[in-house]
Amino acid sequence: MDNKFLRSFIYYVLAIAFLAFTLVAKSQSPVALQFSNPQLVSGTDGQVGATYKFPDVTTGTDAYITIEYIAGGAVLKDIDNTSTGYYSAWQPTVGGPGTYGSSYIKWDIKFKDKSGNPKQLPEVDATGIDIDGDAVRVREFTMVNGQSSYNVPTQIPTALTITTEADTDNVKGTDASTTNLKALGPVTNRVGIDTLSQDVRIDYVFQNTTGFKFYTGSEVDNNGNTGPIATDRYHSIYFQKITGNFNVLPIVYQNFNAIINNNAINLAWQSDADSKNGHFEIQKGFSSNSFNTIAVMMGALTQSGNMSEYNYADNSSDNASHNIIYYRLKIVEANGNYSYSPVLAVKLHNDAVVSNTVVKIFPNPYMEKLNISFNSKENGTALITLCNASGSVVKELHQQIATGNNNFAINNLLQQSAGIYFLNVSINGRMMESHKLMKM
Repeated sequence: MDNKFLRSFIYYVLAIAFLAFTLVAKSQSPVALQFSNPQLVSGTDGQVGATYKFPDVTTGTDAYITIEYIAGGAVLKDIDNTSTGYYSAWQPTVGGPGTYGSSYIKWDIKFKDKSGNPKQLPEVDATGIDIDGDAVRVREFTMVNGQSSYNVPTQIPTALTITTEADTDNVKGTDASTTNLKALGPVTNRVGIDTLSQDVRIDYVFQNTTGFKFYTGSEVDNNGNTGPIATDRYHSIYFQKITGNFNVLPIVYQNFNAIINNNAINLAWQSDADSKNGHFEIQKGFSSNSFNTIAVMMGALTQSGNMSEYNYADNSSDNASHNIIYYRLKIVEANGNYSYSPVLAVKLHNDAVVSNTVVKIFPNPYMEKLNISFNSKENGTALITLCNASGSVVKELHQQIATGNNNFAINNLLQQSAGIYFLNVSINGRMMESHKLMKM
């Protein structure tokens, strides 16, 4: 056999092998599925045994989702809420009982061809989006049984707690595994339903599958917060692999302020709502040149116009032993670049001069005028600031004070917007008290 023929034969074999590899790889690529227009095909809506058909999730394939089990008082409010989020995603709204603990719905998801026979798909990616909380004590979670693998975005640290749980509700005896994979979100709330909220996103991968089990639920933490418990939680499961390189916008922030509220120091600031791909680290120190990170904020609690609003309460017990606490923000962009905010010095009333001073603010709620009254232990200057809920100063008053009783007023507040405000009183540079007020 001559060398020319041998080389041609080898090239031919390699070409066939490469083509075969390409075809196999292509056939194993994830299938992007579209879930829309569900129809109840059997059972009672919202009850165990109810089956919903999602037609044509991909060519020649329908998906059937059945309520297999309901735990902890969960209630199905909507099988596919498309009022926000993504139309192509499956977005069930699941309510809870309004009590502490865990509640969820377990779903049996099956894929079938047009004749009703099981349809095996080479790979299905089920991406849980916006697995977050209510900013008070409720935390959403998703859980799966039968996954091949999972992954979370690595561009920023995940806020999800990912654990392996024992499968305790295999009521049909058809679960593929004796364990479930659970992703529990933070209490922190993310604004809207957005795939760019990478820290509260997880991609479950199922290979060569005709179906699997999926859970949507929430946990209510008994963390000391009071008031009504949020019940309805909005879930979004996107059946495709979500990847992408994002154009990173610089993070722009403003109005970094601190408000003393009882034993907590409430930090507040705003950032440009378009700056979605980074995060903030809150850093604290007891000197102006040494800081430690005490919290990471991946997303805003609320949004006002084009600005995202952030809040964090530092109620650490070590605050009481210091007269001045220093804070700064570390602004981290998605590409890893970072910068720091100016240092914010918070002066506390942990000394004898101010420890017995009681500040009275009235009326509360108020409409057009606020009265401030306190008894001072010394002469000097009082700084009175009125801040909105975002920490921005809306009124500021500088007054000379004398030892004994002092009375002041802030007038012309009738045109002020209704809502929550904080009034801070400092004497000779030392923070006395911060009062939460309601403007009617």
